[in-house]
Amino acid sequence: MADPDPHGLRLRGAKITGRLDLENLATGISLELTDCLLEEGIFARNARLASLVLAGCLLDHAAEPPLDGAMLVCGALFLVGTRVIGHADSGAVRLAGARIGGQLGCIGAELRNDSGPALIADSLHVDQGTFLRGFTVAGRGGTGAVRLLGARVGGQLDCAGATVSNDSGPACWRCPACSPSCSARMVR
Repeated sequence: MADPDPHGLRLRGAKITGRLDLENLATGISLELTDCLLEEGIFARNARLASLVLAGCLLDHAAEPPLDGAMLVCGALFLVGTRVIGHADSGAVRLAGARIGGQLGCIGAELRNDSGPALIADSLHVDQGTFLRGFTVAGRGGTGAVRLLGARVGGQLDCAGATVSNDSGPACWRCPACSPSCSARMVR
């Protein structure tokens, strides 16, 4: 068997119909999607990836989280300029129990959910920095637009220019990783 490409799998401008199912996938290669449309999102529960990069993508799903990465283990996770639109009580992006050995970057990303939290990342563990610069999050309901209960960030937490809003409850459930100096703008 040939060695996998060291650059991993890169797709640009793809339209993926149906759900991209990575559940329980274990691979040493990186997955990078740029300017892709994922009509039913990504299912990456319990996956083990070198890294996952979504740049300029659009993820949507009518009934489930468009990005479900509960218990995901990866070296790095980047959602750069990516839009994730959810319509489910269980969130738009689920990273509950995920473990990221390097950095988490959501620079310029937009997460929206009209039926619940936009980001659920309870017990998320990031070994290095988390960068949420220019991050826009809008959720709905009493559990907050962003939930980071029990989350841990081993490095810098940068929320410069981030906006978190919820018109029917708290914007953010604070976590131990957040500090009183958090620069995210909370809107209700």
